[in-house]
Amino acid sequence: MRRLCVSVATCLVVFSATLSAESEGKAAEALIEKGQFDAACPFFESALRQEPTSDRWKMGLVRCLLMRRESADYAVDLRRALRLLEESIRIYEGIPGQEKALAWRHFYVGMALWYLNQSEQALAAFDRALRLDATFHQALYNSITILDELGRYEEARLRKQTYIRIATIDPF
Repeated sequence: MRRLCVSVATCLVVFSATLSAESEGKAAEALIEKGQFDAACPFFESALRQEPTSDRWKMGLVRCLLMRRESADYAVDLRRALRLLEESIRIYEGIPGQEKALAWRHFYVGMALWYLNQSEQALAAFDRALRLDATFHQALYNSITILDELGRYEEARLRKQTYIRIATIDPF
């Protein structure tokens, strides 16, 4: 009987932590929808402390960290986002049929690297996203912008043609 009570108590503790993480995460997601990234970050942090393996909370925190451009520690935030993304990518690379989810993670890596002024590496990340999802408009658009910034106009022109073709087939 004592073992049963201990097992039930353990389950209740885990269940209540999961509920708390869920409510914290949902509150953070609502703040993101309103564009309140600074306010959302602490909620994602709390949800992640309670559920450290939750990719959902990691990706929410990544989005917050990327969008906090006014942060005094923005470069630190971006490097943290990159670490979280590396963890998430390692997980998703082993799951068949998750190409779109993996493409988004590479896209976010590209954004973080671009914001860190690492344009060549950002371009490589956007290219990885495009290899996983050839219709990923945002990754293609950002790669065109970077190529223009780097003075690689012919490559940018060719990608613009692809972008126009994709946009007319499947406009976003």
